[in-house]
Amino acid sequence: LYCPDVCPTTLSLVGDELNKLKRDDFELLFITLDPERDTPENLTLMAKNFYKDADGLKMNDLPKVAKNYGVKYQKMHLKNSAMGYSVAHSSAIYLLDKDGNFYSEISNLTNENIRENLLNLIKDRP
Repeated sequence: LYCPDVCPTTLSLVGDELNKLKRDDFELLFITLDPERDTPENLTLMAKNFYKDADGLKMNDLPKVAKNYGVKYQKMHLKNSAMGYSVAHSSAIYLLDKDGNFYSEISNLTNENIRENLLNLIKDRP
């Protein structure tokens, strides 16, 4: 995984809160913004470090999906780096209900805010 900071931090926050709920009806989907280098298998391995019911995904039409959710990302070429480039991106969590319908976006990534949104989802859509 080529994201050294935003992704692991976000996964840690959401994983902490999902684990505290001790429910088996949540799935964490970790979608790459770097499909040239990331594989679903590597993404899944990374995400499962934080939450047992996690899967990594590559989207067939990433630009369209990103636009629909308001995700901002940009490939940044790195001179004199073995990585070649990095992907700068926004950080947010998108909650979907059990039918896959959008519920909320969490862009203020604190444990308290994530917990509150998860509890509201449980309350509103049991």
